Amino acid sequence: MNLVYDPHPALHKVADAWDFDNPLMDINELIDHMQKIRRTNNGIGLAAPQIDLNTRVIVVGMGEDIEHVFINPTYEVVKEDGDEYMIEGCLSFPHFFVNIKRPKTIKLTYYDPDGTTVENQPTGITARIIQHEIDHLNGLVFTKRASIYHLNKAKKESKKLERMKKRED
Repeated sequence: MNLVYDPHPALHKVADAWDFDNPLMDINELIDHMQKIRRTNNGIGLAAPQIDLNTRVIVVGMGEDIEHVFINPTYEVVKEDGDEYMIEGCLSFPHFFVNIKRPKTIKLTYYDPDGTTVENQPTGITARIIQHEIDHLNGLVFTKRASIYHLNKAKKESKKLERMKKRED
């Protein structure tokens, strides 16, 4: 299981729920593998479809110090907190960054690795990362959330980065 890149079909398919009674594999082995891929690629989030695995598991973390797992996550938007724009990147879209509008706060429900239901209300960057990763579980890549203006601007910037990288090589 390695990282896949757009336009890989796994990134555009709704993932199946994780089945605690009939798991695809050991959940802790999957989590360890996903966190390793996330860390190796300097990511802050990774969804199972990004490693071509059709299941609803995401991992989030900053290095090895703070790591979280969300199994079969769902969320509702907390409308009264409004939305905000922020630049997002994605491990499945190397060197591509685009301004995306998302809700500031969500009400999150998920299972932990033991199968216990957890509810919380993340805000800010944490809410954004979780929404981005849940989009992967729903077969939605972040470029589909961008306005045409922001997407075109990001494409121009990406081309600049590619030219600069070629000059360095």
